[in-house]
Amino acid sequence: MSDSPELDQVAEVRRKLAAHAQYPLLYWALLGVVVMLVSGLPIWSAWLPDGGYYLQWAMAAIALGSALYARRRRSRTGVHLPKRSGSYPSAWPFWVISLVILAVGFAVVTVLVRHDQLVIALLVLPILAVGVVATEFKTRAMMARDIEEGRVRS
Repeated sequence: MSDSPELDQVAEVRRKLAAHAQYPLLYWALLGVVVMLVSGLPIWSAWLPDGGYYLQWAMAAIALGSALYARRRRSRTGVHLPKRSGSYPSAWPFWVISLVILAVGFAVVTVLVRHDQLVIALLVLPILAVGVVATEFKTRAMMARDIEEGRVRS
């Protein structure tokens, strides 16, 4: 029989499980770069002679790499957390905010490129990336908190 009560054991297991909801610093840095690349597609398409054909293939490779990373992480740790943000009640609003920031930012960059304001569009990209990365980081923090508190829905 264990020295700690059952509820303390459950809380400890939840804390250990919540650690799997966090990503390493390299992930967040790469997310910022990818957000800038994706949001800047109108800029890159305007500058590149082939209209960004190879860049689109690079984006597909990055998306595939991201999916493989997530799968490898799950198989290596054996922890399969729900993927849907709706499964985490406090994380869901931040995830929606992140999507809104990304959509509005992409629309702003597209409008700026159409009006030949490439310099301003380039200045918008880092601000957009910081906004998306910050809300995604907050989403992950809320996911970890929901796991610790046992509020995950399947």
